[in-house]
Order: sequence, then C-alpha cells, then structure tokens
Amino acid sequence: VRDAERGRLETVRETLTRDLRGKYWNPRWIREQQEEGFSGAVEMAQTATNLFGWRVTKPEAIDDYVWDEVQRVYVEDSLDLGLPEWFDQENPYAIQNVTAVLIEAARKGYWEVDAETLRRVVNRYARSVADHGPSGDSRTVDNVQFHNFLGQALTAPGNLEGAVIQAAYRNAVDRSAGLAGSDLVQGRRLVRSRQEVPEPASEPVGTAGWLLLATAALGATLVFGLRRRRGT
Repeated sequence: VRDAERGRLETVRETLTRDLRGKYWNPRWIREQQEEGFSGAVEMAQTATNLFGWRVTKPEAIDDYVWDEVQRVYVEDSLDLGLPEWFDQENPYAIQNVTAVLIEAARKGYWEVDAETLRRVVNRYARSVADHGPSGDSRTVDNVQFHNFLGQALTAPGNLEGAVIQAAYRNAVDRSAGLAGSDLVQGRRLVRSRQEVPEPASEPVGTAGWLLLATAALGATLVFGLRRRRGT
C-alpha cells in the first residue's frame, strides 16, 4: 500500500493499524458514532466484521493485538465512553455482532486469548442475547461449532456468571426460533422434535344427518329444475 504522505510503500498491517488508531479506537470517532445512534452502532459492528475478513484473506495483517484492543475498547469500555449502556439502549445487536466476531476469532485460532478475557466476551454476548434476543447474524445462525464453543466457555470452571446466563440465553434463542413445547435442545444445537399428529377420527353420520343431506340435495335439484324451465 502506498503512503501518499510519506512517499513510501507500507504493509497492509501498518495501514490497518494506523486507520484503527485514528478511527475505530479513537474516542472522538466513537463519540461521533454514538451521536448517530442505531446507525453508528451498525458502523462499529461492520468494522469488526471487516477485520475478520482481513484476518481470513491477509492473516499477517491482523494479529492478537488488534483483537485485544477491540475487546478492551468495545467490551471492557476502556475509554470510559459508556458503551455497554449505549449499545443496550441504541442497538444491542451491534455489540452481539462485535462479540460474536471475537468469539469466532478465538474459536478458529485467529486470536490467542486468555481464559479470563474470553470469559468476559462470551458472557457479554450471551447476556445481550438473553436480554434482547439474538441478532440473527449469519455468523451465528445454524453455526453448530460456534454454539458448542460458546457453551463450553459459558460452563468453563470458574465461570459462575456464565453458567447462570446460559439458561436464559437458551430460552431467548428458543423463543426467537419459535420453539416451544416438544421442541428440544440436543447438546447445544436447536433441533425441532417432529411428532406425528393423529388425525381427528371421523364421526359416524347418524339417521338425522342423512336426512339433512338428502333434504339439501332435493332442494338443490328443485332449484336447478326451476331455473331450466324459466330458461326455456
């Protein structure tokens, strides 16, 4: 990538890091997005998605430092901008997408994260889903590996909060999928239980019923005959 200001070529990693510091991790830019409300939250979430795309296509451009900083700024609110409350009020699905990206990065080995940091991320994601319902992001819908990884992290030794959140999280996902009654959760994947519904037994038609049917048929015949006569 050419640096127009310095007149030299720089790596993709250098360009991304400079842009992240000047924008995504910049409190001034974040405040501007907060003023935009819902759409500003969408912009933040989209940036996290773009980072994941860069990690897939240009692995050398995104290292652990990038994910660490995303977690500190947007999950831990290290800049003290009131982001947790703001996300919950303006667009909780945006922080779900940000944390889902972090969880997926950890699951795929793109982010070497310690157990305590991962605990905070998965708890934040699951708590938001429990409180507001799932965002329906394609990264998480029907992603069995993601849900297995999430479930293991929520129930990891020492994660007492996660174990409590997990039940509410599952209930929220069930409600969103319209699952109830005989619908089951097998392992950590939602599976709809298909049960044969017996057809209602037909009731026998008694003598009175046959008389009513015969009367109706006779009446229809008479009406038809009168119409034909009038027509002739």
